Formats: sequence, C-alpha cells, structure tokens
Amino acid sequence: MKVRPMILPIALSIFALVLGGCSSADSHEKVVDDIATQMDRMATAMSAVQDKATAERAVADMKSIVEEMKKIATRAKTLGEPRAEVKARLAEKMRAKEAELQQKMAGSQANMLKAGPEAAAIIMKGMSELAPALGEMGALFNEADKK
Repeated sequence: MKVRPMILPIALSIFALVLGGCSSADSHEKVVDDIATQMDRMATAMSAVQDKATAERAVADMKSIVEEMKKIATRAKTLGEPRAEVKARLAEKMRAKEAELQQKMAGSQANMLKAGPEAAAIIMKGMSELAPALGEMGALFNEADKK
C-alpha cells in the first residue's frame, strides 16, 4: 500500500498554493513554517502506525492536522503575494523539507506493511473520510492563490 503518494503531494500542493499569497503581521515565513510543521506531523503520524490502535491514533492525528491546515489556508487567504525573492527563498526551504519528509515517509510505508491489513484498512478508511476536508482545504488555498 502506498500512503506516501497520497499525503506528500497534498502537502506539497498546499505549500505551492500558499506561496501565491502571504504578508502583513503574519509573515510568509510563518505561514510556510506552519505548513512545514503540519507536513512533519503528517509524516510522524503515519510513521507511528504499527497496529490497529496506532492506526486509529494516526487517523485522529490526521484529522487534527487537516483542521490546522484549514486555519493556515484561511490565514494565507488574507495575505498578499510575496515578492519574487521571498517566494524563491521559501521554495528552497520547502525543497529541503520535502527531501526530509520523503525519507520519513519511506520508513512509514515499511511500518504500514508490518502493521498488517487491519491497520491499513483503518488508515485507508480514515483518509477517505478526510477527502472532503482535504478538498475544502484545497479550495481555501486556491482562493488564497487567486488573491
């Protein structure tokens, strides 16, 4: 089962959309740092899956992460577009974070295989339940990108 392909692209898409709009008292840096924190939480939640109980905990964590990402998206929606040099600097920062997360997610994939089919079913069900919230979050980030 490939969980990494579901989570990392979503998080990276969110990052890309946020770069389109940020400023004021809330900074570009803060928004991107908060996104990176939530991406790290996603990877940590998924890498902790070892059995049914930890799979259920991971799904609960993912729900919390999605809610935090919605808040970040709402913040991004109210901010203006960053200058080109800021955008480039933050993109480089996120590329480094992406490499780190890919390694972490590779380990979580191995853990998921060891956790067994029951844990995998819980994760898949949880992710499908999160799909509407992820769509809502994506819409918020799309709105932010249009500002």
